[in-house]
Amino acid sequence: MKKALIKLYIVIFLSLLATITLAAESWRDNLPIRMMLVPQKGMYPTIEQSSLIFVKSGFLFSAEDISRGNIVSFRKSENGKEYIFIWRVIGLPGDRVVTDKNDVILNGKDLYREPDESDSSGTVFREFIGDINYRISLAGNAEKPPYQEITVPNGYLFVLGDNRNAAKDSRYIGLIPIKSVIGIKIF
Repeated sequence: MKKALIKLYIVIFLSLLATITLAAESWRDNLPIRMMLVPQKGMYPTIEQSSLIFVKSGFLFSAEDISRGNIVSFRKSENGKEYIFIWRVIGLPGDRVVTDKNDVILNGKDLYREPDESDSSGTVFREFIGDINYRISLAGNAEKPPYQEITVPNGYLFVLGDNRNAAKDSRYIGLIPIKSVIGIKIF
């Protein structure tokens, strides 16, 4: 009798969990704040692999909120499967972006970098876009990304990972449609 009761509780719990999960799938895009797991290391040193972040989305998010330096989450299909990516916005519509190995030129000006004082490896830098700055990593022996020169068209973004040699970002997967953006990282 006791085992049967435990099995019944387990079945009820799993049924409730499945129901909540299915319901969440249908209304998740309207949540004002979403928690997301960052499975890759492409945003190191800003976001560690397997970290949880919170994203402003749903009715709190508007495409007009996106600016250079923001970290955005967006949907992208690859090989018939949908994935969620998290990268930093570098280029907005109308911006001219040139990438050459690890150098980034935005609207004719190199993005300024200086060594990060807190890093002893010599591979972490502070990068500046106007008044905004953030940490990037140039570590690793990865294949250098291809030379690219593009003017970002209306409705699209040019995004880069902060871990420049380990990020499959706009240098590889192309521009990101603004309509695919789920939200902006808030913390």
